[in-house]
Amino acid sequence: MRTLKVVGTGSEQGNCYILNCDGDKLIIDAGVKIDEIKKALNWSLRDVSACIVSHEHGDHARSVKDLRKLGIRVFTPYEDPADQMCVRFGRYVIDTFKLPHNGTQNRGFLIRNRAFTMLYLTDFEFCGFYFKHIRPNVILVECNHTKADDEAANYAHVVLGHASLDVTREFVRVNATEDLTNVILCHLSDSNADSGLMLSDITSVVPPMTTVDIAEKGMVIEL
Repeated sequence: MRTLKVVGTGSEQGNCYILNCDGDKLIIDAGVKIDEIKKALNWSLRDVSACIVSHEHGDHARSVKDLRKLGIRVFTPYEDPADQMCVRFGRYVIDTFKLPHNGTQNRGFLIRNRAFTMLYLTDFEFCGFYFKHIRPNVILVECNHTKADDEAANYAHVVLGHASLDVTREFVRVNATEDLTNVILCHLSDSNADSGLMLSDITSVVPPMTTVDIAEKGMVIEL
């Protein structure tokens, strides 16, 4: 059985997800308080293979030091200059790839566990990589804004550092195959996102049997 638990998503909540493949758990980003992560794990660290972190911003990396103090292996590829890296934690094999995030070192993840394949992309202006030949089963991807406010003080950061609906839709469209079971939209803007439009737009570009969800704190999604 495979599930994804949303511990937090978005700039205000912080971003953290727990992928569980038959009891083998992988923490994806650590942008919430350590007690929230512990609670989401039912206060047991026994089955956690590792934590992987996309970039250094606090809403993604807040609890990196705390997890390391607890003995959890934390992978922070943004601290390495290599364009691409591949690591193994337990039954997880993880390939990384660079994503542009307004000048901040940022990585996306291709996560494999036996026959299961998942993509995670967040905080990116665009993605220059193509994954359709890999036939991903799950895409967990930022869909930050429908239309950025060009008068807002953070306008440049939004458009250069976060995926618009247009960017996310095109990424999903070009990488979708009949093997794609779930698309999960995450890191929605509190002020510039239209969740209903995002759901309908992404649903229009995936196969009929693919489930599209908006990540919400506390939800558990069967994969």
